[in-house]
Amino acid sequence: MKKICKLLVTSLLCFSCFLNCAYAQEAVMPNTYTLTLDEAVNMALEDNPQIKVLEIEQESNRINLLSAQLTKKNYKNYPVSVSNYDLIYIKNGYYVDMYKMLIDLNPKKIEQAQAQIKYNVTESYYNYKIAETLCDIAADAYELAKENLDNVAKRYELGMIAQIDFENAKLSVDSVKNTYDTYVRNAGLAKDNLKIHLQLDDENCEFILTDDIDYEEFSANADEDIKKAMDSRCDVSALKMNYKMAQKYFDYTEGLGETTAKYHTAYSDFVAKEHSYTNNSKLIALSVKSCYNNVLNCADSLATAEKSADIARQRYDINKVKFESGMITNSELTQSLNEYLSENVKLENAKLNYKMAVEKYRAEISVGL
Repeated sequence: MKKICKLLVTSLLCFSCFLNCAYAQEAVMPNTYTLTLDEAVNMALEDNPQIKVLEIEQESNRINLLSAQLTKKNYKNYPVSVSNYDLIYIKNGYYVDMYKMLIDLNPKKIEQAQAQIKYNVTESYYNYKIAETLCDIAADAYELAKENLDNVAKRYELGMIAQIDFENAKLSVDSVKNTYDTYVRNAGLAKDNLKIHLQLDDENCEFILTDDIDYEEFSANADEDIKKAMDSRCDVSALKMNYKMAQKYFDYTEGLGETTAKYHTAYSDFVAKEHSYTNNSKLIALSVKSCYNNVLNCADSLATAEKSADIARQRYDINKVKFESGMITNSELTQSLNEYLSENVKLENAKLNYKMAVEKYRAEISVGL
């Protein structure tokens, strides 16, 4: 009976340990998110602190506008003197106009913040996607290097090749393995970056990213886009608002006379804001044109990278046959393998550069980043 009890207790303890282990494993199992790019962007935008701050700012603008309107009404018939010249701006509605402009500007600021979030998510999404692709490329290259080492080892045992070729083949395997390990570490960093942009940095999770980089041929009318950008961009609107408010402030101050410090301060600010608006608008237009040129440059680089990767693959396949026929050394075969890996890495990076150049241009001609 005692033996049966001991067995029963032991069984219960084992079962309890099994359950505890199962629960522990379940607790540390990461959540897996299967995401399209649009789903990732929507996740980043949902309850985003940056957007919330701007929404709170807009509510503050509305309250300040009501206060400014009430103050203007209360001081409508109040006399202005040198000691209370600030009443000039209150009575003329300077603060009312200011808060109206801020209310009009706020939606553009929200659109700009949303565009920046979308751009950041797109970049981190595809950076992680490419990081995983590079791991796959390096893994394939590693298998090819090991396959090559097996062939070299057999030839070395038969005395058909020198020891240096055998050592070189082993070095190639180690080199590609090191490259693979580097890409795996980089992929880990890319995943952490994506988690931050998706507001998941405190969560144990994995990602399955379903969208590949689409890089259809891009065309645009840069001159027309720049004209539209000058009307739609948030930063241009802000510069224009500051200039208009400085002009109003100076206009209301002119009545104080040129002998007052207030007049000269207002005039100086007006001139500075006018210059800032006109000069920075030109620089913004130039930056949009630069973004357009970058799209064209990235498109050229992508076309070249696609051809180079295809040639590198063909060259490796040809050299593999040549080596097996004894026409080239293992060093030459290894060189073509390294070239194949390098050109494929360049191709993936060229895809990302082109994609992000297009995304940046589209954002710059709407609200700006």
